[in-house]
Amino acid sequence: MNWHIANPNTGQAMSDLLVTTLTHRFPALDIEVTTSPCGPASLEGHADEALAVPGLLTRIIEAEHHHPGCRGHVIACFGDPGIAAAREVARRPVIGMAEAAMASARLIGERFSIITTLARTVPLARRLVREYGHAQHCGGIHASGINVLDLDSDSAFQRVLEDSEQLLSADQSDVLILGCAGMAPWAPGLQERLGRPVVDGVSAGLQLLVHLDQLDLSPAKQHDRALPIDKPVIGPHSHLYARLHEDTRS
Repeated sequence: MNWHIANPNTGQAMSDLLVTTLTHRFPALDIEVTTSPCGPASLEGHADEALAVPGLLTRIIEAEHHHPGCRGHVIACFGDPGIAAAREVARRPVIGMAEAAMASARLIGERFSIITTLARTVPLARRLVREYGHAQHCGGIHASGINVLDLDSDSAFQRVLEDSEQLLSADQSDVLILGCAGMAPWAPGLQERLGRPVVDGVSAGLQLLVHLDQLDLSPAKQHDRALPIDKPVIGPHSHLYARLHEDTRS
């Protein structure tokens, strides 16, 4: 494994979909998609994201521990859950798919729109737009009304296509961002039909990792990105710190 795609939910179907999509799109890259060992089957709210973080951190730590050749990680959820914590525990770059999607969209257009899943996820996406500094370039964030577990269908694709045609016009946006990892396979088809750039954040994040690696750039492990302080941890996730600090404990 060189490139780790971390699916922070427990749905193996989502991981399988990403494997198929990414290996077809990037056949020369050594990609591994992991599924969280614990947490919700899909992430569609604040509580879902909080519950997903321990499993996400576990997979990131395991990837670097078991695969010394691991060059970086993409968090394959548009909420970028646990990204700050992931950057603490990882020695290699960690990129969130929403972060990558918005940065890429700004390079190819003045204004972007986001289409996501359920209405309850819109405020989460809006918060990320503000945090990443793109508020003035976001034309709108729109819910398709389709939950994550129902995305893998022709009818879901058609609905998102129709919604996207309308929202791009209404928002006067140049670029469409797909606000869910489960929409990743749709990017080429939507782009062809819409005649506008369509950004899949998982693919964008992967390409950013490759770019950083080619520039020989690694994370600055200082301040809030330094490894967590070694201390007693009680509960089912105590193994996380033990694994991080096993070299210094031995």
